[in-house]
Amino acid sequence: MLMHVAAVLKSALDVSDQVSRIGGDEFAVMRRNVTAPDALALADHMIALIGTPFEIEGLLVSIQASAGVAMSPKDGVDTEQLFKRADIALYASKDAGKGTARLFATAMEDVFLRRERLKSEVAKALDAQEFEIEYQPVIEIATGRVCRFEALLRWNHPASGRVSPAEFIPVAEETGAIVAIGDWVIRKACLAAATWPGDVGVAVNVSVRQFEPTLPLKIAGALSDSGLNESRLEIEITESVLMQGSDESLAILHQIRSLGVRISLDDFGTGYSSLSYLQRFPFHKLKIDRSFISGTIGTSEARAIVRSVIQLGHSLGMKVTAEGVETVEQLERMRVKGCDEAQGFLFSASVPSDEVNHLILRLNNGCAAGASAAHA
Repeated sequence: MLMHVAAVLKSALDVSDQVSRIGGDEFAVMRRNVTAPDALALADHMIALIGTPFEIEGLLVSIQASAGVAMSPKDGVDTEQLFKRADIALYASKDAGKGTARLFATAMEDVFLRRERLKSEVAKALDAQEFEIEYQPVIEIATGRVCRFEALLRWNHPASGRVSPAEFIPVAEETGAIVAIGDWVIRKACLAAATWPGDVGVAVNVSVRQFEPTLPLKIAGALSDSGLNESRLEIEITESVLMQGSDESLAILHQIRSLGVRISLDDFGTGYSSLSYLQRFPFHKLKIDRSFISGTIGTSEARAIVRSVIQLGHSLGMKVTAEGVETVEQLERMRVKGCDEAQGFLFSASVPSDEVNHLILRLNNGCAAGASAAHA
């Protein structure tokens, strides 16, 4: 994949331009005598080219890129300073969403410095017991009953208060701290779920950084220590896992599945979207990203995507969950389209572990009351 990206970049550049890989999946491009608008236009052009679908070993793959731009002499007069500020702009573009380019601005430096502080603090947070897990219910649409809870990591920073997962999880992934944190979440979630009713499961997100050969053993250990039946545990991954050494990742997924654990593909349609992976691995479930659910009211495109994903999932024997359901109208649309499960603020925000059993009773009793009224 990196070789393909390098070739694409070279095809977009002039002979006098310089391009090099500077580590991981990052590349640097240097062009002389260019204005800021032209530099941004070049970045957007390269992003568009990289986003064009291509084949790897017979698989059709589509990736997204982000770019940061720094200008000399405004943003720096030496190479080191320019690269640093282009990198800061790159972080800003990633925060703004995939497939974007940003020009460095001084305000970005404050955000970058906070991120650097978080890198050192997130590594210590687990030992300092600053993390906790909250649980958000997932509802079976046909019955209205709770079928599982998704485990959601929260960080209570001693100085800054609660830090957004959107801010600290990418930092933990970058530093590798997510591996130990993720192991802790799996163990704690299994222990918590073991105290719930037997028909209620728990879903745990697993980062691409956790996908190591030891992951199946860690999951098996968490199940054994907690006494939780393996069928009640669901592991959620994103499409990025499948792109990170696809054959090895698929082998690990098969090992996890052989334990009897359920596996779902999260945020479907927002990442690399290689449909070929759905043929190569038998997921139990697809989760439709909330961005499509919030758009179902207003756009025909979002409605068409949701309908297609539900049909695709069912044709492959998978259940489909709609994330981010916030209104009765959205829920009814999912019901009509045949979606199996729903999750969102319409039912409940995430709650601490000690409130889960009470929430199950409240939601299930509300469901029973609603069914009784409808029957009457």
